[in-house]
Amino acid sequence: MPGTARSRSIPAGSGPADHNRYLLWIDGVGAYLVCLGERVSIGGPQGDEEHADIALLANLSRRHATFVRAGEGYVLEAHGLTSVAGRPVEGRALLADGYTIELGGTVRLRFRQPTVLSATATLEFESSHRPVRRIDGIVLMDGTCLMGPGRENHVICPDWDKSVLLYRKDDAFWCKAPGDVFVNGEAHTGGAAFTAGQVVSGLDFRFRLEAA
Repeated sequence: MPGTARSRSIPAGSGPADHNRYLLWIDGVGAYLVCLGERVSIGGPQGDEEHADIALLANLSRRHATFVRAGEGYVLEAHGLTSVAGRPVEGRALLADGYTIELGGTVRLRFRQPTVLSATATLEFESSHRPVRRIDGIVLMDGTCLMGPGRENHVICPDWDKSVLLYRKDDAFWCKAPGDVFVNGEAHTGGAAFTAGQVVSGLDFRFRLEAA
């Protein structure tokens, strides 16, 4: 059976949909928040109506900082106490692969943009602060997201043999991988379109996107 479950299994979907944010559940790897917008704010848990796109359980202002995709790169707009690569930020700072971001003196994130072939970036948690719904990382997705065993991938899946491409085309999600791709058990050669809630699997991978 393709995509045999390992250490973490894909849960059943639930809750209302937000079509700019998705939860990416990857068997044996973890859960990732996928944000599609060009501007993604991050802050503390205060407020029910105007909370940040990423609300952490941390002593941060409601909208502490905003990640902005600008062309092929990213800048960080600081609204509260922020440092990037050890330097205080007032206003905006250009981000580069491997930079450490510190928010409010306690929250630490690592920014990764592992390949020049994609404007997608990821945020890795270096401190213990997480959203209420626990996730393992954040994907700031442009058009494509690489998942696989090497550091050139946006989401590192150490037990996979090859990289798998997740991408958007005509407002739909697609998956491209070596060999057959299965969508809810139906085989497609080379790649296939899928919708949120469907299980996508292959020889050594299995994942599902759920609207957050």
